[in-house]
Amino acid sequence: TLRQDAHMLRVTCGGDVQQMAARLAQVLSDPMADPMASEWIVVTTAGVQRWLGLELARRLGSSGADRSDGVAANLDMIFPGTLARRVLSPDTDRANDPWHLDRLAWVVLDVLESSAAATDTRLGPLNRLAPGATRWGRARRLADLFDRYLLHRPSMLDSWAGGRDVDGAGTPLPDRAAWQPHLWRLVHARIGVPSPAERHAERLAEIRAGDCPSDIPERVSLFGLSTLPGGAPFLELLEALGTQRDVHLLAHQPSPAMTRAVTESASMAQHRAVHRIEDRSGELVSHPLLLSWACPARESLVLLAGHLTELASDEPGEVVEPTTLLEKVQHDLHTDTAPAGDFSPDRSDRSIQIHTCHGNTRQVEVLRDQIQHLLADDPTLTEDDVVVFCPALDEFAPLIESVLGPPAGSAEYSDETTMPGVPTLSYRLTDRSLRATYPLLGALGALVELLDSRFSDAAVLDFANLGPVRERFELEDEDLTTLADWVDKANTRWGLDGAHRVRWGIPASYEAGSWRSAIDRLLLGIAVSDDPNALAVGRILPIGVEGSDTAVV
Repeated sequence: TLRQDAHMLRVTCGGDVQQMAARLAQVLSDPMADPMASEWIVVTTAGVQRWLGLELARRLGSSGADRSDGVAANLDMIFPGTLARRVLSPDTDRANDPWHLDRLAWVVLDVLESSAAATDTRLGPLNRLAPGATRWGRARRLADLFDRYLLHRPSMLDSWAGGRDVDGAGTPLPDRAAWQPHLWRLVHARIGVPSPAERHAERLAEIRAGDCPSDIPERVSLFGLSTLPGGAPFLELLEALGTQRDVHLLAHQPSPAMTRAVTESASMAQHRAVHRIEDRSGELVSHPLLLSWACPARESLVLLAGHLTELASDEPGEVVEPTTLLEKVQHDLHTDTAPAGDFSPDRSDRSIQIHTCHGNTRQVEVLRDQIQHLLADDPTLTEDDVVVFCPALDEFAPLIESVLGPPAGSAEYSDETTMPGVPTLSYRLTDRSLRATYPLLGALGALVELLDSRFSDAAVLDFANLGPVRERFELEDEDLTTLADWVDKANTRWGLDGAHRVRWGIPASYEAGSWRSAIDRLLLGIAVSDDPNALAVGRILPIGVEGSDTAVV
């Protein structure tokens, strides 16, 4: 039995995020000993971060049960990886951490480009580069792979560092995968300092012994995690932190019935199924979506079964028969009931709609119209109550801004209508990649990828169209159109010059269709007559350039 003031890990599972937010507000309403200390709240995405901040602001400090006038302040909302770094490596300068993903990628590239790697047969397929592929792209993907291993498979990397080539379950690796631990050891030797995987177990032992960073508040909350990032190692971190601080994990699960069945089964088992091959939780569910899409959530439940403090049930007091298609789907998921296929929705039922649209722009236009209809039909509904999921946000973001106008908070945003007679929607784009959020980073990344590519006409023109590139060289829309016309006239296809195309089996003396050929013709077009029937010096046919286009050349 724990003492009343003992620290512990408390796990609550529930399916209603608003109900979970209310429970978190109840936890936060109990003040900490230090009134100036920040509340650490771990969230999964920037979208959840913004929604939770608004939801807590409606509840914390509210003047009445039916009022939404509270204030949420001094909340430090972070992501799971940030929590792990603050707890496990409190003294590490993240910008100078050699194991940080951005720096790790350059180390991998350096190892692959070394003279020793060129003759290292154990690296296998890494010594061969497909046409059009880049070494930087390969190095970045390998760094991503190692970064995921550091989070999800620290014990495997610890074994690799010790010379044992095993997989996550401790089984010897087949010969075809032996290049991975070999490359890991080369990268490890090049960095020269222990990896986070090697420090993981030692650091957890230190935390349990009382060596916990002083800047961690007495209470840490985790909200909305449907899966454990990193699986068992992340749970071990929370267990260790729970010996020194109050840790509240409010896990979001899609089905209370599935949660109950999986946790009861896992609690009765002799040991936790750490490895996926040992997991039999799929045999306990009936709904096909819970069997497929909810697989990560089930695996997390198996790990959390021994720590479950409360199952927040959002089941109604009396069974209400579903009347709409959406209610039927929700009911089946809630109770883990396989669809019987006998539900006939009313002809006026529009709870689930599917729109077919000709093109991406039309999709955004239909989305705008549907949201405006919803807001007009329900006076209590606001933009903050609407969430839109997009699997290709970087691709759709320019279209969204062109159809809906600038997002709220941007310099271009105003309350004026973007189109005559069309109300403006207040919205935000969240969870975009760093390349999309910071255009200069996107341009730098595009440049690095371009350097080791074939320099195709499309790739170079796309690079010239990037905002930072256009700003640096003062290129207007007309200039870009002119560039495209010149590329077409010069019949430019790919390659900087003849020497650049040798690696693809093209003789160095053949420069037709390269960028050198196009530039020569344009420069001669400035200096000499652009008579289409006259060849200039070097038997080159000039391309006529006039006026301000000279600066563009």
